[in-house]
Amino acid sequence: MLPANYPLTLQRGDSYAIDFIVKDNAGALVDLTGSNITFELVSGPVTISLDSDADTLTVDLAAAKISVRLTATQTDGLPPPSARQGARYELRRIITGGDEQTLLYGTVTVKDCIE
Repeated sequence: MLPANYPLTLQRGDSYAIDFIVKDNAGALVDLTGSNITFELVSGPVTISLDSDADTLTVDLAAAKISVRLTATQTDGLPPPSARQGARYELRRIITGGDEQTLLYGTVTVKDCIE
């Protein structure tokens, strides 16, 4: 399965609930059983890391749905536009046995409340 590229736009100080449905190249739901899912967002010197093993993101196995929740505090901590350098994120799957797979990645546009 090839990773998909999907850009995100976030507003500093807002909270977000972002759901991702994982499908294979044929459009079938991917069995995520036995997987640890990680989400990492990097913006300048700030990194937000979420992990299904640490219960900081959730996975619905039956629906192949990964739910990422970003709090207002987390997004408010992202650097202002003048300090941002190539904000990006990656959603990864670590499969029992050691295989790793990038599911989704992309750039992140972070906006201030008033621009």
